[in-house]
Amino acid sequence: MTQLILLRHGQTAQAASGVYCGSGDPPLSQKGVEETKRIAAHIRTFAPDDVYSSDRRRAVQTARIVVPRHEVKTSAALREMDFGCFEGLCADEIERHMPQKWREYIEEPLSFAFPDGDSVPRFMAAAFGAVLDIVKRHSGRRVLIVTHKGVIMAALSYLLHGDGSHALHYDVRPSGYAKLDIYDGFAVLTRLYG
Repeated sequence: MTQLILLRHGQTAQAASGVYCGSGDPPLSQKGVEETKRIAAHIRTFAPDDVYSSDRRRAVQTARIVVPRHEVKTSAALREMDFGCFEGLCADEIERHMPQKWREYIEEPLSFAFPDGDSVPRFMAAAFGAVLDIVKRHSGRRVLIVTHKGVIMAALSYLLHGDGSHALHYDVRPSGYAKLDIYDGFAVLTRLYG
């Protein structure tokens, strides 16, 4: 059995204000640092053997707070989705300035391609592939992956349902996590926090 924790990075000022920030690289806010310190005790009891993180600053900061003495392997494959021309804008601004694109996104979020950014289906398949690769390389161990909401949503949907169609059912908040036990490819969600 492989045990996996998917931990979302702590809060940033952009996330708190509702701004789309996938490809950006902001640091944690002070609230994000405090929330991450609180969640660190839960993660330390898990005692991970291996730790991976997105290479974005907010994820690396989170990993260093949670497991300060552990080697953290960073990977660009664990980055958040690139929201393209939605980046840096909140929902009201997008709806006002790009009403047609906003409508398309709201009506078909799982098949949407962000203008100048990622295609949602391709991103989700790649994000799941990155997580699955790590799990396979560390079979029988306890693995912590510090990453972003989109990666966690994709991984949970694929691991628990076999495809990306359930991704929107998982809303892991900043500093929240999902814990799974994986038996020969069969995943069991044992805890969802945040």
